[in-house]
Amino acid sequence: MASTNPHADEDARRALLRIVDERMDDDTGRVDLKIVANDLHAWLIGHPSELTARAGRIAVQMVRSFDRARRPAIRKGVQLELFHPRWLIPVGSNVRVLMKKATREDVIQWEAIEASEHAASTTAYAKKASYRADRLSVWTADEHHLEDVERRYFGYVDLIGDDDLDGDEDDDE
Repeated sequence: MASTNPHADEDARRALLRIVDERMDDDTGRVDLKIVANDLHAWLIGHPSELTARAGRIAVQMVRSFDRARRPAIRKGVQLELFHPRWLIPVGSNVRVLMKKATREDVIQWEAIEASEHAASTTAYAKKASYRADRLSVWTADEHHLEDVERRYFGYVDLIGDDDLDGDEDDDE
C-alpha cells in the first residue's frame, strides 16, 4: 500500500527546504530559524535512518560548537578574562591544547592562527559591507526590495540551478 504522506520519500535536505518554504512569510520574506529547527527536529525524530546517515555531520557540528564554546573569549564574570585552564586554544588544523598546558610556542601558533582567521573575517566583512554600500547608494523610493535594486542596477537574472545554494553545511557565512 502506498504512503499517503506526500513527504514520505524526502531526505533531510529536502525536508529542510520544504519546512523553510512552509514557514516563510510570503509577504515579508522572513523566517524564524528557531521554528524551522523545531520542525526539522520533529521530522528527524520520525526518520531515524536520516539521523544515522547524518551522524558524521552531526558529530562534526557538535565538535565545532564545543570548540567555539571552549575558545578563549571575553566573558562576563570570569576570572582574569581570557584565561581559564580548561579552555582550548588552536595550535594547528583540528589540534587544540588546554590553556593550562600551553607552551610559549603554542601561544605563538595561536596568535598566527587567530591573525589569519581575523584577516579572513575582515576581508569577508569588507566584501559584504561594500556590497551593502553599493546597493544602498543607488536604492531609491521606486525600489521596495533588494531584488528590485539587483535587477535594475546590477543585472540580476534568475538562474537555473539556484537550488545549489541550499543546505551546504560547510558554509559558515
